[in-house]
Amino acid sequence: MDHLALAPELVAECIEHLHESLPDLVSCALVTRAWVYPAQVHLFRALTILGKAFSRPPFGMKFLRLPHLRTLMKDSPHLIPHIRRLTIWLSNEDLATLAEMANFPFTHLEYLHSRHIGSLLRPPVLALQQFISLDTLRTLKLDTGRILDPTVLVEIWSLFPSPLLKRLEFDIPATFEPSPSSDSAF
Repeated sequence: MDHLALAPELVAECIEHLHESLPDLVSCALVTRAWVYPAQVHLFRALTILGKAFSRPPFGMKFLRLPHLRTLMKDSPHLIPHIRRLTIWLSNEDLATLAEMANFPFTHLEYLHSRHIGSLLRPPVLALQQFISLDTLRTLKLDTGRILDPTVLVEIWSLFPSPLLKRLEFDIPATFEPSPSSDSAF
């Protein structure tokens, strides 16, 4: 039996109105093959990734675990171009996985927000360096509980040679207290 096919523009417009509803987007992706791509564009546009140190998502956010994202990217590399915004909540335990993930071909990543537990030290920054060197990245936000020294900010900026990076944000506690000298930064 012949079925009535909607024009791709109509499908895209309908799915655009559902962009905030994860269950509806998943349902749309299951309706017919013609709806898979437009639904995936919205499903994977903005991802929040939680590392091992986070037992449950903060504030009820939708998230993926870091190892799950790695597996998903290996099994379905066609989804990588859909990722425009990536928020990563990590600890030092996650650095190896993060460094491996940074080697995936993020061709359209525009915004990266890294929230790291503890001090902003060399290992987490170097793990992010591959991401930061992407030509498409426009905004980088580094969020940390503490930072050792204001001069570290200058050194971090020098590690990121991307001329296309337009905005670099640091979320540092309101009261600056240098970390103990036992911590080693850059």
